[in-house]
Amino acid sequence: MGFGRFTLLLIAVSGFAQQAPPLPQDAVAAAGKTAATEYAAKREAALAPVFQFISLNDYASALAAVRPVLAAYPRDFRVLFLAADATRVTGDFAGALALYQQCLALNTLYVGSIHLGMARTYAGMNQWAEFNRERVIVQKIALTGDPNLSLERGYVVEDYRSGTLHIEILEFAASGPAATTRFRFLFTNSFDKAARFTPSIDLEANPADATSFAHQFPYQAAAHIRPFALAEYPNMRSRTFLKFYPDGEPPYEDVRRDVLALAASFPGKVPVGEKAAGEYRPPYQPKPAQTPKP
Repeated sequence: MGFGRFTLLLIAVSGFAQQAPPLPQDAVAAAGKTAATEYAAKREAALAPVFQFISLNDYASALAAVRPVLAAYPRDFRVLFLAADATRVTGDFAGALALYQQCLALNTLYVGSIHLGMARTYAGMNQWAEFNRERVIVQKIALTGDPNLSLERGYVVEDYRSGTLHIEILEFAASGPAATTRFRFLFTNSFDKAARFTPSIDLEANPADATSFAHQFPYQAAAHIRPFALAEYPNMRSRTFLKFYPDGEPPYEDVRRDVLALAASFPGKVPVGEKAAGEYRPPYQPKPAQTPKP
């Protein structure tokens, strides 16, 4: 006979079956809290090797380690999400999407993070219509104040790797008149350890470019089309203008193609280093009557 919160325990007394009195509510809550704590402790112990492999950027081993945990905890969101991420990074995009879909069915608290994982997966598949659909969902959720999708720091929508080239592509969800940076392409394999700075190419709507834009594209400027441009930040002191997009904010795929072409044409122009843990550089915000600095 099973014992549970609502199990009826029948005790034979004088030939009659009597129901045991219910547990006090605080005792029930305490028992539930203890069980939840024990469950979480066992799960985290099982996941410890997975986190160790992730810290070493060894996602193949992380995936192998998380599979038996997933078999033991098939409906645990934390385990499912780790499995989905490891599956995506190791290149099984169809498998990753299936796991992210299971995450969506189980959890409503981290919907933005789940859709972000799906966007990254579609980027890996070069399915840009699906990528942009998920990216727009994530952007809308970020604008509601989701703490996992920082408006100030941005969030990674794509993790591009090709040979020694590694680019983390951040989106900054805010796109109104006060926002400047929309996307930042961080060349993480070119991290300057001494300066703790990662070179980047940014898509931005920089007020400092308005005069140059009006000279090059007078009709668009007269029509109040917002000038978007690519700018390179090779170090903390320099900003190099690269190109304008005269028709307003360009499609993500166009910007990505241009940045990858630029990256291919300037191989090894900055020393290769290691990425800084937790490095943060705010979106570009020029100050009036001063030389803009990133």
